Amino acid sequence: WEEFARVIAKVEEMKPDSNGLRFLKGVAALKRDGDRARGAELLRAAVAEDPRFIRAWTHLLDAANGPEELLTVYKALRARAPVHQIVVLAKDLMGMLERELEQKRPDQG
Repeated sequence: WEEFARVIAKVEEMKPDSNGLRFLKGVAALKRDGDRARGAELLRAAVAEDPRFIRAWTHLLDAANGPEELLTVYKALRARAPVHQIVVLAKDLMGMLERELEQKRPDQG
């Protein structure tokens, strides 16, 4: 994490308003600091700025707050990168999660 902090400081010095810096700070908050809310906030800002920022989407999976949000982020990642290794490997698991969530929803008919 020391080297990661140096990278963040360098990017902050060179491009303080860059989307890459948002991403790096989001990863640090999520993984290093254990601050899921702050990490998710920064990562969401990164994908809002660049919806094709696939690496940020993959970290948002880890930042998801509950199964519904996890499935939503997975679907967003799948729409942007359908052959990404995470999408492919998690396909069956996400399908099971989706079916389970549908069964838990109250009838809307």
